[in-house]
Amino acid sequence: MVKKKISTVRKTVKKNTVPKRPKIIIGMGTCGLGAGARGVLESIDKELKKQKYSVDVVHTGCIGMCSHEVLVDVVMPGYSRVTYAKVKPDIVPQIMEEHVGKGNVVKKYAMSQMRLDGQDAKQYRDLQFFDDLEQNKNQVKLVTKKLWDHQP
Repeated sequence: MVKKKISTVRKTVKKNTVPKRPKIIIGMGTCGLGAGARGVLESIDKELKKQKYSVDVVHTGCIGMCSHEVLVDVVMPGYSRVTYAKVKPDIVPQIMEEHVGKGNVVKKYAMSQMRLDGQDAKQYRDLQFFDDLEQNKNQVKLVTKKLWDHQP
């Protein structure tokens, strides 16, 4: 019984970390909302309809980086997760067209990329990893290992 539950959880985690189609994750915690996440979400929805992209949009709660809000992550199938910081509605079209549409990271706004827990995800060149950012180098995540994967 326990082995079956563990197997189910593993399948769910793999499904949620390496999507079959593009996935956008937007920080909608208190700090994200205060920084304008609703406007960014509206801009994302508008671009999705305009460009006719087939993308999963997921809201997440606090991710502990208030000074960088609004945070938006883009996960393309087979690639590591990219975090965009200080996203405003007016830069969403560029992120959508370049990253979601063409697979090119918009480095001007990208903060970092995140490894996907043992998955065979390709990494982007010349983009720092989240754990290697100066502010994160000495952190040890115990409870928040799945940071940014929770939904309120």
